Amino acid sequence: MKIVTHILAFIIGTLSGLYLIAPTSSKYELAISGDRTNVKNTTIYMDQVTESLRPSTRSNNQQEATKEPTSAPSDDKLTKLRKIENLIKQSLLIEAAEKLQTFQEDAPYSTYSMYLSAQIKHQSGDVSGAIIQLYEMLEYRPEEPLHNKAKILLSVLITRYLDQLTANNDSAKLLEFFRLLSANEPERADYRYHLSRQLFMMDFFQESINQAQHIEDDRTWGERANQLKIKAERQLELITAYPGSIPLQRAGGHFYTHALLNKIIPLRMMLDTGASLSTISPDLVKKHHLITDTAQIQLITASGKIKASLVSDQKLSLGNYEVDGLKLTVVQLHDGLDTDGLLGMDFLSQFDFVIDQEKTILYLKPRSL
Repeated sequence: MKIVTHILAFIIGTLSGLYLIAPTSSKYELAISGDRTNVKNTTIYMDQVTESLRPSTRSNNQQEATKEPTSAPSDDKLTKLRKIENLIKQSLLIEAAEKLQTFQEDAPYSTYSMYLSAQIKHQSGDVSGAIIQLYEMLEYRPEEPLHNKAKILLSVLITRYLDQLTANNDSAKLLEFFRLLSANEPERADYRYHLSRQLFMMDFFQESINQAQHIEDDRTWGERANQLKIKAERQLELITAYPGSIPLQRAGGHFYTHALLNKIIPLRMMLDTGASLSTISPDLVKKHHLITDTAQIQLITASGKIKASLVSDQKLSLGNYEVDGLKLTVVQLHDGLDTDGLLGMDFLSQFDFVIDQEKTILYLKPRSL
């Protein structure tokens, strides 16, 4: 099926001046995608060219009344549209946009003109605008050859835009885009899954669950959707059960967090659930003139037994949670650890806690609650 799709894409693309080849890899596994390397993308005069060609702001009643299959354009109109298409192929986008705007004043619902408008947006670098224009065009049910060309171009642009947003790490726009895709093609389980996944990643857990439930019975995406739903439900349980959530940073197989010592000294601490006592570095003690106890204690470490000084009666805070009266051991930490100390069980045992490794969050609930 994929081979047939790619052959069809090449044939139709060749006839329309848009050449497509088999897709390269992408982060998002979609049912259809197109190669992004051979599609012309001229990023000039985007605002000048595309602003006047955005979808019209007709009322809903007006739109519904006119979204009927459109008849083929007359020979005279077809000649004008082909001339505009030739301008687009020559990258004469401003001239093409001006002529297309004039044409659309007389024939605002021409699907061929909508397709050309999408081409201008695409070649001007307005990929999202081109996608929106193509979806609007398809609502008017164009004839099959034009419909096929639009679907192929739409597939290519969707993949390209997803890659662009992913490269820019633009979570908000990714979420907005997956909402757009799911709204326009609600039957596409792949779009619905990626929408649910994006919602999960942005901590909209209940909405993620709602989206996943729509495709639980889908043959291809159902199992993944169900696993995602279970994870989102677990996150809701954690949020409900644990009022405190502390962001963590993962590095070198360890988790780190930011703390305050005595409410004024910022610390970067590594979580160590195997340490009975929290530690701070000698450099920190020296820098902030902390007073150590006279007596030392003996510690058993991975390197063997060592003697360590203590700094008594200290207050350590994580977010809104703090523990008073701690005795912090002063220990020289291993080279390569970017930390001011270790956060041990003398602090953590004051709470019920869960370390969410996937979301990199420390959930806390004081044991008195």
